[in-house]
Amino acid sequence: MELLRRWRERGLLRRVRNGDRDAANQLMDAHYEAVYRWLLHLCRRREEAADLTQETFLQVWEGLDGFQGRASLKTWIHRIAYYTYLRAERSAQPERRLLAEARNDPALAEAVVGRQVVEEALAQLPEGQRQVVVLHYLQSLTSAEIAGVLGVPVGTVLSRLHTARGKLRELLSDEPSPSQQEVHTDVAQE
Repeated sequence: MELLRRWRERGLLRRVRNGDRDAANQLMDAHYEAVYRWLLHLCRRREEAADLTQETFLQVWEGLDGFQGRASLKTWIHRIAYYTYLRAERSAQPERRLLAEARNDPALAEAVVGRQVVEEALAQLPEGQRQVVVLHYLQSLTSAEIAGVLGVPVGTVLSRLHTARGKLRELLSDEPSPSQQEVHTDVAQE
């Protein structure tokens, strides 16, 4: 299956490099939505995610001749998206929360409530753990693909994922963690 996917990928890339617009549209259609969703989870603002996605694909087109196929096309494109995001973060103003947008729109606020809890939990994770969670659970990348996107060993991906799961379980639980219980007990005894 992997060989077939790579063979198809190479054929598509050859057609794109030869100026075939249909092939270029196929390439973009195959990856655009996933890249947009990942960037949306990273930056948490729709307009910025759309801009970053467009910037990512501009860089993909510019770098297409340099793509050597050592990684899958999906991994290569996500890696470009990741570096596009990092560059934007270095120059961006502090992030606005999705909740701030929702304050002016009651319908949006209601739709966001459940998602907000998860977003807030994700936001509390260190950047590396959050990226791994989003790539694994929301983008369905394998550990090896995530390692390729982030430029870290697979073991690091697995470790971050394991640690992030534990933290998310604690953050999303209705029951306080042992450390929170100790604080509540100490306060109650005072």
